[in-house]
Amino acid sequence: MNKINCKFIFSEDIVLNYRISPNQSRGSLLPYCEVSGYFIREFLLTWKLCYLKGLIISVIKRITLKLRSEPFLK
Repeated sequence: MNKINCKFIFSEDIVLNYRISPNQSRGSLLPYCEVSGYFIREFLLTWKLCYLKGLIISVIKRITLKLRSEPFLK
């Protein structure tokens, strides 16, 4: 796969009353798993630590989302 140089630009504008459409995967575990796979692939190809850092962050987010979605045992 050819890589294209991309630049991410984040807006400083605060978005209020953001609407989520029914087609978005809000609260789903699958996107976190897919992103983790991309970070693993890029880390193994390039050995750049930024991809390892991204992998760790995405795994932590996936674990915390799973823990928040499970009801506590009583």
